[in-house]
Amino acid sequence: MARNIEKRDENTYGLIVSTGKNLDRSRTRRTKTIHETRKDAEISLAEFVTEANHGLVPEGRPVTFEEFYHIWQVNYGQKDLAPSTYSRYVRK
Repeated sequence: MARNIEKRDENTYGLIVSTGKNLDRSRTRRTKTIHETRKDAEISLAEFVTEANHGLVPEGRPVTFEEFYHIWQVNYGQKDLAPSTYSRYVRK
């Protein structure tokens, strides 16, 4: 997961976290602006990455069932389930 801190103004930083790809294969990223020192920004970035990894950072719109199902398949189903169970769940 790519992450970056950009200096915007004095004691203002932008946090950028790449969170993967959308259904159309375009890259997704989350951003957040904070007003802190560089050291505090690094700590905030670590917290922001954790939030983004756990899906706690909203995109600003509701997720459709189709999007949720695709996310589940890629992030959970294929990784956490036995191949036979996954195949049965998705009826392949």
